[in-house]
Order: sequence, then C-alpha cells, then structure tokens
Amino acid sequence: MKSPCEVYSLEFDEQHLAEEQVRGKLLQTLKDDNSRSSLLLPPCAPGEKLTVEAQGRGTKMKVDVVDPPGKVVKLGNLWTGQTVKKIVTIANNSAAPLAFKLRVTSTVPELQEAGVLCLKPSKELKLKRRGDTCKVEVTFCPKRRIQPFTTEVLLECPGLVRSLFVVRGSCRGSLVSLDQDHLSFGAVVHRSYTCQCVVMRNTGDRGVR
Repeated sequence: MKSPCEVYSLEFDEQHLAEEQVRGKLLQTLKDDNSRSSLLLPPCAPGEKLTVEAQGRGTKMKVDVVDPPGKVVKLGNLWTGQTVKKIVTIANNSAAPLAFKLRVTSTVPELQEAGVLCLKPSKELKLKRRGDTCKVEVTFCPKRRIQPFTTEVLLECPGLVRSLFVVRGSCRGSLVSLDQDHLSFGAVVHRSYTCQCVVMRNTGDRGVR
C-alpha cells in the first residue's frame, strides 16, 4: 500500500488488544500525518485466520509557487562572468505530506554546462501538509554568450513529473567568427609569397580587441 496509507511496522499494545476484542477485531492505524504509520493488530489464536480490511483515501497533490508571482523566474540579461541568484518559495497545499525533487530541463548546450544554471538544495525536499513552505535558490552564472532562453523546472515525485515554474534569462558577450574555416595557399615559388584575405566578424553584444 502506498501513501497516505503506508505500512511500515506492526506493534502490539495490550490495552488496544483488549479494546479490539470488544469491538470485533477491527484494524486501526495510529494517526500521524507527518510520520510513518503503525498498525495495531487485534489478538489472533495460533492457526486462526484474521480478515483485515484497510481503508484510506487518495488526495490530490497541490504544490504552488508562492513567490515569484506568475511562476516565472527572471534572471535578466547578464554579461559573461556575472552571477545572479533568485529565491523561489514553494508551498505544499495538499492534504498529505510530500517528498519531491526539482530538476532543470534545457536543450541549450550552454545551460547544460556544470555550474551555469543550478538549483539549491538539489537533494529531496520534504514538506508537511497544508501550507508548509520551503525556499529554493536558482543560480545563473553564464560562461559564454547565451541567446534569450526559457526553460522549465520540473517537480519529480514517485509516479509523477510536472512543470513547477519557468526560468528566463540570457547572457551578453562577444561572438567572433571568420568567413572561412581554413586557408589553402597551394604551391609558392621560392622567395615569393601569396596573400589571402580573411574577414573577421563580431556578432556578439560587446567589442573585442
């Protein structure tokens, strides 16, 4: 059985066993929304069969971004080498406690480099039910020019993956290129020379020397 009716241990309690004999051998769960549940079993004679009926209810997961509004984290337009940090506040408004991880998804090669776009904490987050919150730090430290991007941060928990909020930003920098990939001079007579022209272009956002 899975949460919210998870079974982790069995405990025998003398007083409870006596009560259950009177009540007709019903199985009960110790109620504690933020910890593991323990089942108390009624007495059962050796060889006797015990019919157990477990009841529970499912609850809809409701995780919201409290801040920033609109679920959009704006990192701005940085220069290479600059660093910006933004704080995201997440709330669990579900009727049950929740454990999950966050992951950045992006197909932009520059964002996949180590240390460029990071989330802290990166480990599993655990929130109590009904309004418990946590803060997640988003760090953007570009190492090269990056075109304006929009990427999703996913919430991952067992059996479910969903988009939680969006990150937007860009990085200004120089982008120098040549009009030719290689130069071929061919054969040259001794004590003579040949010349070729190469065009260099800077299509970036800042000048270069």
